[in-house]
Amino acid sequence: TSLFTELIPSGNASLHIQNNHDLKMITTPQTTKTTNNSVIPAPIQSVSLETTRLSGFEEVICSSRDVYPAPRVNLFTEPASLPDSLQPLTRKMADKQGLYSVESKLKKLKDLTYICLVQSFYRSQSWRASLQQKEIFGAEGQDFIIPCVAPWNLQNFTLTWSFTKEHKSLTIYTYDSLTQQISSVWKKVRLVTPRGRGGDGSLQLHNPLSLEHTGTYTCILSAHQTKHEVHTRVNITQSKHEVHTRVNITQTNHEVHTRVNITQSKHEVHTRVNITLSKHEVHTRANITLKPGESM
Repeated sequence: TSLFTELIPSGNASLHIQNNHDLKMITTPQTTKTTNNSVIPAPIQSVSLETTRLSGFEEVICSSRDVYPAPRVNLFTEPASLPDSLQPLTRKMADKQGLYSVESKLKKLKDLTYICLVQSFYRSQSWRASLQQKEIFGAEGQDFIIPCVAPWNLQNFTLTWSFTKEHKSLTIYTYDSLTQQISSVWKKVRLVTPRGRGGDGSLQLHNPLSLEHTGTYTCILSAHQTKHEVHTRVNITQSKHEVHTRVNITQTNHEVHTRVNITQSKHEVHTRVNITLSKHEVHTRANITLKPGESM
C-alpha cells in the first residue's frame, strides 16, 4: 500500500491498495497556500458592522470573512450596558478551504454606540469599527449641529456626509484630512471643528428648511483599519405663520366693521369676526379648523 506522493500538493490523497483490508482514510482540508511546509496566514481584509432584523428584532452584527487562523472578535457598547441585558453571541465557521468567518451580534438598543474590535490570531492586525443610530429635532430657520465624533483620536482620515430622503441618496460633503481638500454640494453646511481635528466630523446646518432638509444624514469617518459610522434621522419642524387681516366695509344705511385675525399653525386656522350694525349689534366669534386640503 502506498500514496501517490506526487499528487499530494494538489490535494489528491489517493491510496494505492495492494492487499484486501478494510481501510479508513482521514484527510485535512487545505487551508491556505503552503511554502516549505509552512502555512501562510490569510490576513483580515475588512470588518463589517451593520444593523439587521434577521432574528425578528433589530440586532447589530460585526463580521469578518476569509481569515486564517480564526481571529478574535469583541463586540460591546458605550456606555457599557448591564451584563444581563446585552450579551454578545459569537461564532466562528470554517469553509472548505479552511478559511474562517467570524460573527458577533448584540441586540440593538437606543442611545448606544456599538464598537467592534477584530484582532488577528497572532495580534499582528487590529481592526475597529463603531456604529451609532440616533434621531434629533430642529426648528425651521434655526441653525443646529448633527454630531459625528469617533470614539478614537484619528489623525489621517476621510470624512463623508450623505443625505437620504425618499430612498434617494446624495453625497453633500467630503473632507480629506491629509490633503485638506473639501467638497460641498450644499452651501449651508460646515464642519463644527476646524479640519475635523481628532476625528470630530460634526456638521452644522445653517438656516434649515423643513421640506428640504428633513431626512437621514449619514456620517462616515474612515482611517487605517478604522471606521466610524453614524446614521441620524433629522426632523425639522415648521415655524408658525401668522396672518392678520382687517377689513372695513361701509354701506349707505348701516355700517359693518369687520376685523379678521387668522393665525395658522400647521393645518389649523382660527378666525375671529366682529360685526357691528347701525341700529343693532351682532358679535360673532368663530373658531374654524381646516384640515389639510380644505379651504374657507
